[in-house]
Amino acid sequence: MAKQKKKKVITRLRRTYRLVIMNDQTFEEKWSYRLTGLNVLTAVSGIAMVLIFIGIMLISFTPLKRLLPEYPDAEFHEQMIQNAVRLDSIEHELMVRDQYIRNLRHILAGDSRTKIDDVPDTVELYGNLNMEPSKEDSVLRRRVKLEQQASLLGQQFSNNKDNIKKMTFFAPVKGLISNYFNYGEGHYGIDIATEKSSSVHAALPGTVISSFWSLETGYSLQIQHPNNLVSVYKHNESLLKEQGDLVVAGEVVAFVGNTGEFTTGPHLHFELWHNGLPVNPQDYIDFE
Repeated sequence: MAKQKKKKVITRLRRTYRLVIMNDQTFEEKWSYRLTGLNVLTAVSGIAMVLIFIGIMLISFTPLKRLLPEYPDAEFHEQMIQNAVRLDSIEHELMVRDQYIRNLRHILAGDSRTKIDDVPDTVELYGNLNMEPSKEDSVLRRRVKLEQQASLLGQQFSNNKDNIKKMTFFAPVKGLISNYFNYGEGHYGIDIATEKSSSVHAALPGTVISSFWSLETGYSLQIQHPNNLVSVYKHNESLLKEQGDLVVAGEVVAFVGNTGEFTTGPHLHFELWHNGLPVNPQDYIDFE
């Protein structure tokens, strides 16, 4: 069956036809041409290939290619070249900087074999260059800042160690004082009512000596400051610091909460101890 259909197609392609042009009025034959279906198919295919070839040549070697939607224009192409040049310059500058730092390290270390190396012409790619500060760098910066603040506090205490009013305190929170300092009743701090989840700040630079949760005071934090000064933060929602962490004045160490038994709402219970004795924080800090 399939062979019969194939033979019929071949037979039709080989049939001879005559293309005639004649006068419509006199029916006089003006021009005629004999052709077959195979000739017509071959001619059409050849013309299509020629047109496709001409179209490809026009798009490849003439400005017509800019009419294509995804083809970059001349301005974009020039910008790409400029970006490549700038990237190469940045890589070269990074190489020079790294070489300078290496040489400087040798000089500071007193290495007598130090020599200034020439920057090579070929520059390695810095695709994985990490410009974020490392953990060690952050700890060093915090320690230096802490030492600077501690030095300032030490100078203040050197004049009069018993007078802490000269110190610059950072208010842990701002709010309404709901319960005042009362040494006789055993309330060794003050309660500052404020919005829940508000930031709790370190009053002075120091070291966290205790970070814990208890049934009575909830999440609590104690910070040791220079010259036997300790600040206490109770009833927090959560703590951001652990025992041994260094903090600077004003750094967020916790969030205001309502944890523990002895609390009636979101507030911070703040205590200040000097030389082992509680002092009234209101004498040194403005909480409003």
